Amino acid sequence: MALALGFCCYFAEPVPASAAGARVLGEVLTSADWPWAMPMMRVIGTPGQEPYPTRKGKIPAAAMEASVRDALEAPVSRRINLAASRTESLNHCWIHLDTGRDDLSAATYPFEARAFCRAESLPAGKSIAAWLDLMHSLAVTLRAAHGVVVASGNEGAIHDELTLSTTYINDRPVHPAPAELELVRRHRDQIGAAFVRPPRWGTYLKPEHVEAIGGRARITEAIGDVPMQDLGPLLFVPLSATIKDALTPEVQARQRALADVLAPITVPA
Repeated sequence: MALALGFCCYFAEPVPASAAGARVLGEVLTSADWPWAMPMMRVIGTPGQEPYPTRKGKIPAAAMEASVRDALEAPVSRRINLAASRTESLNHCWIHLDTGRDDLSAATYPFEARAFCRAESLPAGKSIAAWLDLMHSLAVTLRAAHGVVVASGNEGAIHDELTLSTTYINDRPVHPAPAELELVRRHRDQIGAAFVRPPRWGTYLKPEHVEAIGGRARITEAIGDVPMQDLGPLLFVPLSATIKDALTPEVQARQRALADVLAPITVPA
């Protein structure tokens, strides 16, 4: 079973449109630490405005950071998509980032960053731990209120996690818990505020979430001595010391225990 990872975080403020802000975010999005380069860029524009110029084919590595920064600064940009390939079997790594320039949602945290990465057969010198560090950097840079890191050997399930959709094959859902995704979708407006998503291998919590469940000690009781990380105001709660152990029975048991602890603030049935 080939391990793959998904990331989703929720934030309220538009991405930095200043030159300085775009530089910081552009450095994260084009870092050499990504396991695979993402030279394909698509910019989703704001309806009713002139479309952002389409880039055909791969962007040269030397021009990638400047291209991403330009897209971040463009007032018409609504979403920026970066990908390793347009062919799904080769699209080992991708990210979709809302810019926050145009949204009519009533959600407290309406904007999202979503990313995917295959964790097996990485190029020489690359590591999935570096990808996770980049997700942490994104969450902090975007001032996210909440997020999850999903680990699975089922890429279809990760897709459904990130899009809050339910895919069926032979009349059977691809995701093992489609009802959970439906609850998240139904309460999307309050995700990051009153509610959090059910925990996954990694869960980002803001201070109010931690306080609402009785503090960090309650989390430690659930996951044992697995080290948590302070990321600015966020607390990142992983269920194993290394993500390579994400599919073990021990992690599944910790996930159930953490779900019990987070139940008071998890999307309600």
